[in-house]
This record gives sequence, structure tokens and C-alpha cells, in this order.
Amino acid sequence: MKKTSSAFMLIEMLLVAAVLMIIAITMLKLYTKQAGVSINKETKEVATQAGVDTTNYQTTVDSVKGKLQDIQDKHFKELDGG
Repeated sequence: MKKTSSAFMLIEMLLVAAVLMIIAITMLKLYTKQAGVSINKETKEVATQAGVDTTNYQTTVDSVKGKLQDIQDKHFKELDGG
């Protein structure tokens, strides 16, 4: 009589573990990509509400520099008593 083993062999277990890891990595990449998109959308909305031009990178930088310069000028006027 032959004994039949009902347990998985080591190779089969390693194969299953590899497949599960590939699935987990794929899902993690999709999750982080989607989370990054939603954060960027929220950031863009807040920046637009604050009056920052978000057309492209350069206009965003220029707009933020202008806003910061205005804030700095306002604070200097307050410090000078004006």
C-alpha cells in the first residue's frame, strides 16, 4: 500500500506564497497610486480656492511666489507701523 500525503509539498507552498506576494504588491501599488491622485486633487482644489494658478508647474510656482511676496510686504508694512 502506498501512503498518500494530503498536505502541500514545499514547492507548492512556495508557489502559492509567491503568487500571493505578487497579488499583494500589485494591490498595494494600485492603492498608493489612487491615494496619491486623490491627495493631488484635494491639494489642487485648496490651492485654487486660495487663488493660486495651477495650470502647470511654472505658473504654480510663480503664483505662490507672488502670494508669498504679498504676505511679506504686508508684514513689513505692519512692522513699520503703516
